[in-house]
Amino acid sequence: MVMATDRLIDFEGNYGADYDHLIRLVIAGYGLMHELGVAAARASCPGAKELLIVGPAWGEELALWSQAYPQAHFTLVEASAAACSDAVWSRASSRSAALIWW
Repeated sequence: MVMATDRLIDFEGNYGADYDHLIRLVIAGYGLMHELGVAAARASCPGAKELLIVGPAWGEELALWSQAYPQAHFTLVEASAAACSDAVWSRASSRSAALIWW
């Protein structure tokens, strides 16, 4: 995959639709990165009741955060209208969550 650096990435087009697959090709250890973030947060803020997740895309990492913080309220902030879809809402709906799109 080749991405031009002189143009904006169209998250609403094909790139956005294929994000979950493409990100693993572009960033080695993408899933591990999320696991490490959750582990670091648990170590430094084990009893957090409020979590802000910026750019959750299609919400894949929400399961990790939900397991680590089962009682927390999540606020999700996402810039992509396509990502603010039923997929994200279904992952967040079992929790106390707010989804903000700007």
